[in-house]
Amino acid sequence: MLIPVLVLLVMVCVHVAAWHHAATVATSVAARVAWAEAHYGAVPGEGERRAVELADDLDATLAAPVRVHRSASTVRAEVAIAIPALMPGFPSTVWRQATAARERVVPPGQR
Repeated sequence: MLIPVLVLLVMVCVHVAAWHHAATVATSVAARVAWAEAHYGAVPGEGERRAVELADDLDATLAAPVRVHRSASTVRAEVAIAIPALMPGFPSTVWRQATAARERVVPPGQR
């Protein structure tokens, strides 16, 4: 009776660790995407390209396309990272978002 409980406890610990790692990666990727898209003169799609590169570098899998929302003053990036399915009933995706202020040129007379 004790062995199945111990195995279950170990599996839960491993899944929590995998979830935490995926959450950290998703936060990092979202921040990098927002930063890349917020630069003055940024090319549309630069953030998505950087998201794929960083996810590959960190051995993570994007669970959905990166969403980038641009406004006049901010950029918000939403990223989903897939988690390996170790146990049923636990989440298989971690969503994170990051926001960055858009860079813009302000003429000296308008500062």
